[in-house]
Amino acid sequence: RFAQEKVKRDPNCAAGWDQLCLCFCHRDPEKSLRCLEKSLGCGDRTALRLCLRGMLLRASGRPERAAEAAEEASREAPQGNGGGFALLSSRCLSLSLMDLGEWGRAAEVLRDVLKSVAPGNPRSESDLGWCLHKMRRGDGDGKRVEEAMAMIERAAAALPGEAKHAYRLGRAMWHRGGRHREDRSLAYAWFLRAASGTALAAGATSKDADEALEVQSKAFRSLGEWYLRVARDE
Repeated sequence: RFAQEKVKRDPNCAAGWDQLCLCFCHRDPEKSLRCLEKSLGCGDRTALRLCLRGMLLRASGRPERAAEAAEEASREAPQGNGGGFALLSSRCLSLSLMDLGEWGRAAEVLRDVLKSVAPGNPRSESDLGWCLHKMRRGDGDGKRVEEAMAMIERAAAALPGEAKHAYRLGRAMWHRGGRHREDRSLAYAWFLRAASGTALAAGATSKDADEALEVQSKAFRSLGEWYLRVARDE
């Protein structure tokens, strides 16, 4: 209410629109985005505002525009190891590119993040591993698949409460085939872990909840596939 009064008195108050944007960002991304556009129209196009714009566009199902906003945010963000805005904007950009199926471009962004912005960041490692998995070229691309599995496995170990990484590792192992597919301690075990779901943190958005449910559903389908194609009569 205080922020609403502030922008009512002064429609060009960027700080007031910023406050309204943050009030609505979890429960109504579209309304939050409209407030942020007002802020951008009357204030500086800071890295924080641009990064938030990218995240809201992605949350509202517009990955093309989200990627554009994230690229602009990346240009404005301070660079270098530990740059928080650089990590946020690069993550938004890579996720938007992944939404669009642009695995190669996303991998380039993520390699730069892991080299220059946040070395060892587990979510970025998982994302890069998943991009490499998606970019594989058949059974002869073993080196890329091994690199993908190693990255995702590190992320799964670092973030055991996030089912997405366990599911990704299970799928990478499934496509690797052989013992990775047949041994119950490998692909099957990771699908089982992913099927237990993700404990969402306070403040998680509806998109976070939808993605967690989708991962859990995919994990159960993968378990069904494993029983059908590997276990058979067991």
